[in-house]
Amino acid sequence: PSPPPSTAAAAAAAAAAAQGAGYYTSFNWDNGGTTGQLPNSFGQNPGATGCCLQNFASQTLSWAMTCRYSTCSSPASMSIGQLTVTLSEAQAPAITGGRALWSSSGWVRGTWPIGFGATDPSGVCSSAVVLGSQTVTGPGAAPDQSGYQQCPNQLWVTNIDTAASGNGNVGLGIRAYNAAGNGALIARNVSVDNTPPSVRLSGPAFAYANAGVQYVNVTAAAGPSGVAGINCSVDGGAYQYYPGSATSIGVGDVDRGWRTRDPPYDLRGL
Repeated sequence: PSPPPSTAAAAAAAAAAAQGAGYYTSFNWDNGGTTGQLPNSFGQNPGATGCCLQNFASQTLSWAMTCRYSTCSSPASMSIGQLTVTLSEAQAPAITGGRALWSSSGWVRGTWPIGFGATDPSGVCSSAVVLGSQTVTGPGAAPDQSGYQQCPNQLWVTNIDTAASGNGNVGLGIRAYNAAGNGALIARNVSVDNTPPSVRLSGPAFAYANAGVQYVNVTAAAGPSGVAGINCSVDGGAYQYYPGSATSIGVGDVDRGWRTRDPPYDLRGL
């Protein structure tokens, strides 16, 4: 039998009988180019039976009958009455992250796509994406123990809502488990800010027309990403950009056409 390549260990047990003078039996394995042999595993005497139990990492198993002399006097035969091979896996799945959220830079908000691929010799039986305290279950399968690869490899794309994971420097991870229960995790941090900016106006509530230019103070606030700048418009005019989180905008009789005989003007609607 030739089980699939793996770094795992296997155990084999067999009973054999050799007939014919001058022959001996051996149990052989090929471990990725390194060969091994248990000679005389089943005895050299005609008709003898025996058994072996050996742990090894192997790609190919075989039994052989070899003539000890230049010629042997009679034909020989070997029967294998029972063979049990148990395969175990020590390695973890290989994971590759992808799509927008995994490769993002700078600040993110809202819903983002994320994807990954996961492969393993025994298959990927469960997977998940984790963002902060939020876990999104990925594809998996119940192990099919009729073969060595008991679960399929996985390739998956989904969407994740960053608003459910808090603001700031948030951990993002992709994890997967194979049929042997070995797990793998790849992780990085993403910068999340789902706090809407806010603006506060302050200044005089009323001003007489002859009071000159009045100033409205504008102060903006935001989440951990901060405030880059403020866009302001007076009386429906064109917006003007002011860098930073605070500025003062002057308004007065030149802008509004106020006259000294006018009553006080309400500045609260500016």
